[in-house]
Amino acid sequence: SQLLVLASGLALPAAAQIPAHALLRPGDVLPNGLVFERPVDMGVSDLGVWSALVEDPSGMRCVVRNGGVILSEGDVLATGATLTELIDIDVSPAGVLAIAIEFDQGGTIGASVLVEGLPLVNLGANVAGPGVPAGAELQTINEVAIAQPHVLVRGRIEWPAGSSAALVRFAFGQGNTAGDVLVLEGETTPVLGTYGSLPNGRSAIDVLPDGRALTPITIRNPGDTRDGFWFDGDVVQFDGGALPVGVGIWASSPNADAFVGQGGEVVLSGHRTTATGAPRPRAVYVDGDLYLEEGDILGARPFQPAGTAFTIDRTGRPVWAHDGGLAAGVYVDQEPVSTASDGLVDGSGVQFVRTLGFTASASGRFVLFGGDETLATPETLLCIVETDLGVPFNACPAVPNSTGSVGTLTATGSSWVGGGPGKRGTGGRAPRKEGRERGAGDPGGQ
Repeated sequence: SQLLVLASGLALPAAAQIPAHALLRPGDVLPNGLVFERPVDMGVSDLGVWSALVEDPSGMRCVVRNGGVILSEGDVLATGATLTELIDIDVSPAGVLAIAIEFDQGGTIGASVLVEGLPLVNLGANVAGPGVPAGAELQTINEVAIAQPHVLVRGRIEWPAGSSAALVRFAFGQGNTAGDVLVLEGETTPVLGTYGSLPNGRSAIDVLPDGRALTPITIRNPGDTRDGFWFDGDVVQFDGGALPVGVGIWASSPNADAFVGQGGEVVLSGHRTTATGAPRPRAVYVDGDLYLEEGDILGARPFQPAGTAFTIDRTGRPVWAHDGGLAAGVYVDQEPVSTASDGLVDGSGVQFVRTLGFTASASGRFVLFGGDETLATPETLLCIVETDLGVPFNACPAVPNSTGSVGTLTATGSSWVGGGPGKRGTGGRAPRKEGRERGAGDPGGQ
């Protein structure tokens, strides 16, 4: 296919393969005694400061920042409340960490979004918007995104006569802490039908510093429900929607994704089909233009994605990763940075896995991702790669992780987690709830 070139002169040459490094491996003992099993969510700043929500083998969660544990389930908060669940995290382009939590305050269950330890969004917060009944309040918190001054929450709102799923944006430092309801379940769209649920699927919600927001949605009509994506007031694509380029229609399932770049670029990744449902290649579109499709050659290997994770940095460069095929790995524009087949994660091949997480700093310099080590017994790792090695800044020494090998970075602002291999835990945990019902109070700062 004809590839869209978004940035020229900025992509790495094909020969400039860069080692990625394992930050956490299964069996690593964290400072609080939990044993790392897998990443749940993650974020990284332009200075390489990384944060991750991780689980141990029993399902217990904690938040790790640059190797240090800053919050764990079971912690007693400043108000005496017990932290019962770490729901979600996000890191803003400036490196500010937001953590959605559930807590138990004397038998009453509550939930908040902590921003650098301060509870800036709490259940019971006033919300308003077109079609929202008077007296509506935030009822549950399921997901969070942050880009100052905005905190975006996917959850439910309630009012005296009912409740509904909603996407709510809060703005701080502007004299108004009431939330703006951007998408409301049951709201009628101008053309397509009625907004259904806001699913917690492969694509996460996202927000830009100017307040524009992205969310996966469903669209309901009598006898018909379709998956799609909403951005800045419009449905940008849905299952069965016409494609802006090429012949065919969009198929949101399986494994469709949507992402928003630092400049507001909308990236859609999914399958094309004919009107009769015959499959066509998986493709990636950026603002309506075809960027990649299955079979395109990347670094002498074919693009054969099972899933794709994407961002566009503030200079306009695509920074992305995909799993599936020999070309699986991390890319800047269309040049490979670190791929599994090159064995470039601490000297061993690691298969990037979309469902294990991917994020990049706003500058595109640091990429944090989850992957399975390509060994006889796959293990889930949390990995980092620095895409611009030749530009030093605030260099600090790298500390070995449990593999015992120091990262070979020539310029880094990150610190690798210390500690040694630990004994795996046992046991289980009940499935996590979808929704945290409103309680009284807030947890207070950390």
